Amino acid sequence: FRAGRCTDLRYITLMPTRIGRKDTVFLCAEDTGRRLTHANQQIAPSGGSWFGKGIAHPSGLFKPALAGYGAHRVYYRSRACTDSMVVVVRPGTGIQNDTAVCISSAAFRLKAPLSGGFFVGPGITNAVQGLFNPAIARSGNHRIIYTSRYGCRDTVMLRVDTVPALRWDAAPTQTCLRDTGFVLRAAPAGGTYSGGNGLSGNVFNPRRAGSGKHVLQYRLQQGACLATLPLDVEVLDTLRAGIRSDRDSLCPDETALLTASASGGDRFSYRYAWNGGAPGTAVQSYQSPNGSTVVRLRVSDGCSDPDSTSLPLHVFERYYFTSQVSRDTCYGQPGFAELGITLNEPFRVTWHTVPPTDARRLQAPAGIRYRATVRNLLSGCMRDTAVTIPAYRNLRAAFSVFPQSPECLNNI
Repeated sequence: FRAGRCTDLRYITLMPTRIGRKDTVFLCAEDTGRRLTHANQQIAPSGGSWFGKGIAHPSGLFKPALAGYGAHRVYYRSRACTDSMVVVVRPGTGIQNDTAVCISSAAFRLKAPLSGGFFVGPGITNAVQGLFNPAIARSGNHRIIYTSRYGCRDTVMLRVDTVPALRWDAAPTQTCLRDTGFVLRAAPAGGTYSGGNGLSGNVFNPRRAGSGKHVLQYRLQQGACLATLPLDVEVLDTLRAGIRSDRDSLCPDETALLTASASGGDRFSYRYAWNGGAPGTAVQSYQSPNGSTVVRLRVSDGCSDPDSTSLPLHVFERYYFTSQVSRDTCYGQPGFAELGITLNEPFRVTWHTVPPTDARRLQAPAGIRYRATVRNLLSGCMRDTAVTIPAYRNLRAAFSVFPQSPECLNNI
C-alpha cells in the first residue's frame, strides 16, 4: 500500500482446495461405508467438509446404501473452494436370504442374479452354478460366501434340519366296527393326525370310519423338515346276525331246528343268545308254543357292536277232540264212536282199523279201544286220539276134565 512516499506491504498466501487422489473409488453395494480421508484421498487443505449423494457425514463418510447403484460425484469444500471426485457403487449381489432346508431335500441352486460369480462353502457341489446339496453339507448352520464378478462378497446362512424319527406309541392295526374311540399317540409329540371321517383330532372311531382298510397319518414339522408316519388300520365288516329254520310253519307240539348265522366282526368269537337268554349254541331245537311267535337272536363277538335279528314262526291252530259213543252192549256186539273236532278248516279222520276207515263215525265191535288220526287238510297237521266203544265185561268160561287119567270111560 503506497501513500505518498510511504509504502506498506501485506502478504496473501493462495492455497488451492484439491483432492490429490481422484482415482475413481469402487465400492460394493454390500459395503457398510468408506471414509474419504487425507490418508486415502490426499485432500487439502484439511478441515473441510464433504457433500453429495451417498455422503452420510460431512467428515467424509460415504455409504453405498444411501447412494445406490451407479456412479456418484461427491464434493469436498474447504475455505469456499470445492473439488470433486467420482465414487462408483457396484450392483448388489442379490443372493438369496438366509434360509433353512431339510437334509432330505434335493440339491438346489442358490439365487444369484448376476452371472460370473461363484459360491464357496459346505455342501456346494458346483461353485459357478451355486448348487447346494443338504445331504453333503449335513445338519447344522452353514456359512456360504458368494463372490460376484466385481469382487463383491456377500454371505448367506443355510440351516440344514434333520428329519425327525417318528413312531407309533398307541395305535390299532385291526379293530371291529363299533362306536368307540381309540386314542392315537405318536412320538415325538406336537404333530397332526389325518385320515378321513373316522378321525377327530387324535381319536379314531371305527363306526364313523366304516368297514374296510383305512390309512391314517401322523405329520410332524420340525424346522424345514416334514416327517410323515402312515398307519394301516383295518376295520372289520359290520357284525350281522341271521336265523335259518328248517320250516317256516309248525304244527302244535312240533319242533323246529333253528340255525344261527353271523358274518363280519371277529368270526372266531361269535356268541349267540336266543330270546334274551344266556349265550348258547348256534343250533337250537325250538318246540312250538300254543300260537305263532317270533324267535329273537342276538349275536356278539366281544368286540363289534352286537347285532340282533328275529324270525317269525307261524304255528297252526291247535284243535281238540270230543267223542260220542254207543251205549254199553255186550262185548263184540256192534257199536259206534264218533269224533267231534274244534276245527273250522277241512279235515279228515282216519280210524286205524283193518282196513282203515275214513269217517268221523266208526261202526265197530264194542269193548275195543280204537285209535284215530285227524289231519288238517290245509296245514297238513295231524293229531292222534283214541276212543273206546263201551261194552260189558266179556264173559269168560272155565272148563275142567275129569277124570284126568287116560282110562276107559266104562264106569259111568
